[in-house]
Amino acid sequence: MASLRRNLTLTLLLALPALGFAQRPLAALLPQSTVLAVELRPAGLDPDVLHSLFADLDTSEAESVWEGLAGLLYAADGGGMTELRRGHGAMRDVMFEECPDLSKALFESDAGSWSAAAGVSVSRFAPKPELLLAVRGATRSAAARLLAGAVACFDGRRYGVEGSSAIYLVGDGGDSPALLAESGGVLLVATEPELLRGAVRRSTGATEPSFLDTRIASAAQELGQMGLKATVNLAALADTMRLVRGAVPPEAAGLFERLVTTLRIVGGFSWGLTLDGGGVLVRTASAWDEALAKASGEDALLALLECEGCRVGQPPLLPESTVAVEAGAFPLAAFVDWLDSWLSDVAATGAFAAGEPTDVRGAAAAFLGLDLGEALLDWSDGSAYFLTLGVLDTDLRNWVTGLPSVTVVPATSEDAAWRGVRSWLEAAERFNSLLVSTSRAEEFAGALEFSQAVSVRELQHAGVEYLRVRSGPTLDVGLAVFDGNLVIGSPTAALLQAIDSRSAPVARPAALAPGLIGLTRAPGALVGYSLVDSRSFLRGLAQVAELASAPTATLLWLAGHALTETRAGAWLGDAQVPTYDQVLVLTDLAVAAMRTLADSTETATGTVTVLDGARWSSWRLPLGAGAR
Repeated sequence: MASLRRNLTLTLLLALPALGFAQRPLAALLPQSTVLAVELRPAGLDPDVLHSLFADLDTSEAESVWEGLAGLLYAADGGGMTELRRGHGAMRDVMFEECPDLSKALFESDAGSWSAAAGVSVSRFAPKPELLLAVRGATRSAAARLLAGAVACFDGRRYGVEGSSAIYLVGDGGDSPALLAESGGVLLVATEPELLRGAVRRSTGATEPSFLDTRIASAAQELGQMGLKATVNLAALADTMRLVRGAVPPEAAGLFERLVTTLRIVGGFSWGLTLDGGGVLVRTASAWDEALAKASGEDALLALLECEGCRVGQPPLLPESTVAVEAGAFPLAAFVDWLDSWLSDVAATGAFAAGEPTDVRGAAAAFLGLDLGEALLDWSDGSAYFLTLGVLDTDLRNWVTGLPSVTVVPATSEDAAWRGVRSWLEAAERFNSLLVSTSRAEEFAGALEFSQAVSVRELQHAGVEYLRVRSGPTLDVGLAVFDGNLVIGSPTAALLQAIDSRSAPVARPAALAPGLIGLTRAPGALVGYSLVDSRSFLRGLAQVAELASAPTATLLWLAGHALTETRAGAWLGDAQVPTYDQVLVLTDLAVAAMRTLADSTETATGTVTVLDGARWSSWRLPLGAGAR
């Protein structure tokens, strides 16, 4: 019995490295110099989720009508499109005939059981971009079958060996030769020999640096298993920029070094998409190097990345008609300080003429006559809330004036906020005068003056004073300052709704209420969020689709008859133009599909947080079962 236990223990110890390797991400096979990495996992992009939404729709009659219309459209160019469609239908058959082994490996495997990672890298010693592709099948033998099929199909020849893996060269002598190998159940394809050899070594457990050792790749792994993921490694891009260091003029050397350092600090970005039973999920991450920022004296950049002083909470105003809320915070002071530091470095190179402003505030004052402190910086903390109070439907007003919206900007001083608003109007008048003075339409110069073309009225509603600014046929903006906020409504009717919501009983929009309550559960410092009543938006579009159903069917029906009277009629054969009633089947199906989609969704929710030296965002649109 003791001997059996020892044998089992030894077996488990020997199996642990293999088990760990089997779960190793494909991104670990990419080199550390990877600038762009794309990972694909078809199991995380499940098309059945979308198919199930419309499973109850009867499409049989619509399919036959569509085939009839498609035949007419394909015949419109004299039959050329018809031949092209037939050619596409035969491509798969040709591939099975020419490359049977590769075709079986590609088309007869479970599409959801494989995964792939591709990386574009640039060596710091050679400026040419190179590509590495890693594909893992459902079984260890799947990669071997793919390799054998590709070598046979493309007349590959043995190029060399790395460890126990043979390397093959395909496309030799062509424009795009490639090297292939299989290692540990992974098919590897590369455009450069050393790139492939390094991937083979890493696949067998070599300790040499990989893409996963970079800061942004580590953050990207925290996003979890995604169907599609793309990562940009700015630190690797900074390394490649060293190749052109010798071509930089001496006076710009300092700027070049700072640009390289900035890229290293910012680190990179990662974006992921998943479509599963819960709906659509989008996640992003960006990670920066705090230690390098401090060591390089980039305090303003670090404050910008960390969103120093940023905070958002519940919207200060929330009319009951609100269908979408977005909040965000931005460190305005840090951003201006960072821009000022760059302008100072540029000025040190002699790029500015004597007397020209070398800071943001000075440039705004010189060119726009605008005091940035008075206009915004002295009274705003950088946070803002954006409310949408309507959807696009059959109401013509929202199509003409745009969706009714309200922007709320918290102000540390209401008087300062009013001074800021008036400074905007003064700057707009000066800018307009500048445009008029440089315009060639001298005969209209008087009519185009701000005082002639723009209406600004001081009005009052429910005890709140506001400005109404109108110009042209559709511009209508209302501005007011109350309850410690600057409130901007477009059109002005939206501002009046916001004012009225102050005295109304607190009643959050039913679709948005759960998401607003759930904001407190977001990890880290919450610096942004969005809530969208997707069902209301889609129902509005369904109304538009229903209104357009008959006109669209009429156009398609008339177009079909018009084609029969052209030279395309000779290609139609026995094809018949669908009747108007038959074409309505198509447009009515589109309306039904839009309604079904609306009934299958709920509120889309997104958050943006800062945590552990990185910015994280997550956005989810529930679909189907995930919406119930």
